[in-house]
Amino acid sequence: MDAFFDIDGSGHNTYLGKYNFNNDKSGSEEVFGFIKDEKCMCLEFLNNSEPLALFTTDNMASFKTALEFRHPDGVEWDTASEAQKTSVRRL
Repeated sequence: MDAFFDIDGSGHNTYLGKYNFNNDKSGSEEVFGFIKDEKCMCLEFLNNSEPLALFTTDNMASFKTALEFRHPDGVEWDTASEAQKTSVRRL
């Protein structure tokens, strides 16, 4: 897992590092330090050959086949808040 953070809300991402969490993805929010706050989110790359997953496009039409929200649970691109969408677009 590659971790980035925007500590002051300025829109500038800082790379924290790459980590391997050997824990079940489902129901492990507390283990990973996720809180019930829309500012905290996690994405999973579903298809590493999708241009969106390769950061070669900003076309979010392929979000559903390239990425998914792991946290918060149940969020999809269509239901994500504008703040969440903005954070994803910054990547």
